[in-house]
Amino acid sequence: MQIKIHPLTLKRITNRVVKRLPVAMPTRTHGVWDLFCGKMLPKHVAKNIAPFHRFVDTDERFYRFLLLTIMCPIKEIGYYDCISFGAIPGMAQDTLKEGIVSPLDYHNKSMPIWFQKAIQNTNWHDGLIFRRATADGNLIPFYKHLMQGKTRIVTVGPKHLTRLADVWPHADITHYDTKFPKVFLFTKEGDDHFNYLHQQLREDILSNDYTVYLFQAGAVSQYYIYDLFLTKKNHAYFDIGRSLNIWTPSPSGEPPGGWFFNNRATILNSCGEFLQRHMSSDDYMLLTNGPTEPRHV
Repeated sequence: MQIKIHPLTLKRITNRVVKRLPVAMPTRTHGVWDLFCGKMLPKHVAKNIAPFHRFVDTDERFYRFLLLTIMCPIKEIGYYDCISFGAIPGMAQDTLKEGIVSPLDYHNKSMPIWFQKAIQNTNWHDGLIFRRATADGNLIPFYKHLMQGKTRIVTVGPKHLTRLADVWPHADITHYDTKFPKVFLFTKEGDDHFNYLHQQLREDILSNDYTVYLFQAGAVSQYYIYDLFLTKKNHAYFDIGRSLNIWTPSPSGEPPGGWFFNNRATILNSCGEFLQRHMSSDDYMLLTNGPTEPRHV
């Protein structure tokens, strides 16, 4: 199976934000496809295949939420479905050649034909656009606009993203914490928080003017962005993932994650000077001299 990737640039995205136009970018990376394959294969088969086995017991309702976003795609101006099958820029499977991307072999062999056809009928864009733009410096104009404080920002993700307010002191930032490490299994606690956060975000979009929502919540981001855009379009919704973590480095080596460490030289060469001007000296030292063996890719 091959999938056509439609052109999309960060310049176009940034222009929509500056002009306060509706825009949304849900991103399906390898983890989402692992989840789908883990649920679509017979349970006794999926349990013996890595990495599908960890998604076999994914809550059925959540699985159907995600399936809805594929089977009934939103086809409106400013809504960009993004796709990737690998995790790190530069991986062979994610190299865009003439606007074509192919799935990893283990995905290709595990997806039923009806699902492959649904994927091929969606207008896809590059799912690693934020990571690529971080590596080549093209994300700087986007960050510059957000840092000026002209547009309200909401981050949805781990607690460490609250530190963004210290790095961008002029920005108007609100944070919603994701507290569901086992959301795929939907424990009672995870289920309650999923619904609670969903309601909080709905109230936020309905009670505020144009806002940029930056999601770092894994597969949950896909459903939130899909539903929130249908509820109120006149905002910006981005599944930005770990790209945002270059602003909040950690001694543990977790943020910014393996993708940064594998591309450290390229990223620092393209935007290191810009980052250094806006970060504390301690944080910049962590960014440039932090652990070289990250715990997560």
